[in-house]
Amino acid sequence: QVGMRYVPFNGPAVVPRWLRADPERPRVALTLGLGSVEHLSGYSVSVGEVLRSLAGLDVEVVATVATSHQSDLPELPDNVRVVEFAPLHALLPTCSAVVHHGGFGTTAT
Repeated sequence: QVGMRYVPFNGPAVVPRWLRADPERPRVALTLGLGSVEHLSGYSVSVGEVLRSLAGLDVEVVATVATSHQSDLPELPDNVRVVEFAPLHALLPTCSAVVHHGGFGTTAT
């Protein structure tokens, strides 16, 4: 019998310096996947509304948002960092919570 398990891997990526440091307050990741942006007309929920709902919490929010949709975002709260990409295998272990789209890779990671 050979054991199997999912091993998180996002391909080659540079882990940004800010992600290597321990967060100063609980970190929440917001990632809604790329499939809806690449194959449909955009995200199935309003990213701006989700970010506004997290703004009142004493957390650091890291939101991965496609560059093509970043200009659609409203003014961002001070506790929100928007990036096009962050390797999930490096980001998620630093998070206290994850808001995501339910994709297999994200869920398994």
